[in-house]
Amino acid sequence: MENSRNKHLTERLVQTVKTCLGRYSEPGQHLAVAFSGGLDSSVLLDILCRYQVDVEASMVSAVHVHHGLNSDADAWADHCANECQKRGVPFITKHVSVNRTSGHGLEGSARVARYQVLADIDADHVLLAHQQDDQAETVLLNLLRGASILGAAAMPVVRGRYLRPLLGIGRNEIREYAEQHALIWIEDISNSDDHFMRNFLRNRIFPQLLDRFPAAQTNLARAAQSFVEANTLLEQLAQFDQGSPGPLRIEKLRRLEKLRALNLLAFHFRLHEVQIASRDQLQELLRQLTEAAVDRQLRFRIGGMEVRRYRGEVCFVPTPFSSPDTLEWTGQQSMPWGDEMITITAGVSTGVRCASLEVAQVRFAHRMGGEKIRLRRDGPCRPLKDLLREAGIAPWQRDRIPLMYCGSDLVWIPGIGIAAGYQCTSPETGVLLEFSGVTW
Repeated sequence: MENSRNKHLTERLVQTVKTCLGRYSEPGQHLAVAFSGGLDSSVLLDILCRYQVDVEASMVSAVHVHHGLNSDADAWADHCANECQKRGVPFITKHVSVNRTSGHGLEGSARVARYQVLADIDADHVLLAHQQDDQAETVLLNLLRGASILGAAAMPVVRGRYLRPLLGIGRNEIREYAEQHALIWIEDISNSDDHFMRNFLRNRIFPQLLDRFPAAQTNLARAAQSFVEANTLLEQLAQFDQGSPGPLRIEKLRRLEKLRALNLLAFHFRLHEVQIASRDQLQELLRQLTEAAVDRQLRFRIGGMEVRRYRGEVCFVPTPFSSPDTLEWTGQQSMPWGDEMITITAGVSTGVRCASLEVAQVRFAHRMGGEKIRLRRDGPCRPLKDLLREAGIAPWQRDRIPLMYCGSDLVWIPGIGIAAGYQCTSPETGVLLEFSGVTW
């Protein structure tokens, strides 16, 4: 009877992992397991190795993130290396430095550092060993923090290249599998420290909940799926209200009923990967965007973005912007400018005349004020600030764009054009310049 139960449990867990991989990955892909050495990731790695034996499957490797927060951290890394060596699994350890003053708390800062490592792993998919109890804890924790539907949806089975094959399996079944197969795993003593909010829920709150509501964890995990479905519908509604892709128009927000306008605004925040602090903050932002006088300059700092209003559009401006004051060009095909790139390619009878650039040093620099340029040989020499304004280049972008100089001559302005005296004419060799998708 016991053997039959053991066999059934193993088949259930292995089939759960197979189903997930069959749905979201392709044969022959590289699967990297985030391997802490704890119970859950040990079971996931063991199942993957057995799965790999049973069918023609993908390459499996493991990565251990060494946070350096525990005196046993080195021993944990050694344990993980040994477990992988026994299974013939390629293994790497990545050391991280956890920012203890980030404002996210120790747990949050460690999670940020961990995901920064996982984001750089060279693999088709990164497999995480979160299970159903983790999901229930996350749902409850997020609800207590006042999360939106998106936050209440907790952890998805798939997000980008991250997969959570065990999300529908409870901790008790995972432990039972580990004991049946005589697995060895790490018990982190910090899991008993109720100072951490998740540990408090797991150790103090859930035992009492389960006394009254035995299916609490299953039901909370099921509720998370309902929140996922509700959030999907809200995403589809936002896409419908947005219409064609492009910037968010203020007039569109004004025309929508308030709840739909809030949903559309929140949708654009997610597109730009900006997290709203609260519902109240989103409502106040919507009010000012739609009600403030047209000539009022709005500027909101949220996360790593500034939200601004310009020419009837909501603009998301990354901050801070850091680029060199000046950058010499000596023939490079590409040059970094902040988080963007200046690209230079050869052309014939088009672009900036190469011969004109040979008479003095060529460099890229920010505007300083007072610059002028003549764009047509028979045209006036016009102030740069007027040209930028007429071209619809937003005020905060004007100080960020790179200007090309040859000696003291202003040669090229992204989105505007090339100085008349430097323009190519047939059959001369020239260079085409591109910045942020604008080519001249």
